[in-house]
Amino acid sequence: MHASPILNIYPSYLNFGSTTTIKTFSITNIGIGTLTYSITPDQSWITVVPSSGSTTNEVDMISVTIKRSNANSIFYTGSVNVTSNGGNKTLGISMLETRTICGYVYVCK
Repeated sequence: MHASPILNIYPSYLNFGSTTTIKTFSITNIGIGTLTYSITPDQSWITVVPSSGSTTNEVDMISVTIKRSNANSIFYTGSVNVTSNGGNKTLGISMLETRTICGYVYVCK
């Protein structure tokens, strides 16, 4: 056993595909003591709830929401950075954007 908190996140990557807007990931402490953390997305189209917290041995579920804008980009990537007193981790984020052209919906890949 470790004598201090150790951050663990699962999964380490979320793919929102072309339609999903909300997914979750978990934060756990695989060490000893209280893990305190803060979560910061690196893109304005990503939000997380809650954005901070603490855990001893329970699993904290974090909601990640993306805003779809139908902008010019086709494939978006970003990340959610989790900093804690038990180390730091990065959660990768990706999504495909869809377009409506002449009444047809296209998934751009």
